Amino acid sequence: MDLPRGVATVTRAPARAVGLTDRGTLDIGARADVIRVRRINGAGAIRGVWVQGVRVG
Repeated sequence: MDLPRGVATVTRAPARAVGLTDRGTLDIGARADVIRVRRINGAGAIRGVWVQGVRVG
């Protein structure tokens, strides 16, 4: 599976499944909630969090 399809599988598809049309993609007008993750020693580590386009962590 390629990266864009994998990201859509864990972002857009679940949002659409529960009727959340304002999230799940990085588009103009979307909520812009984003979590930046990095793999460290084989595990995921959160490197940043943005809520409605504003960095909160």
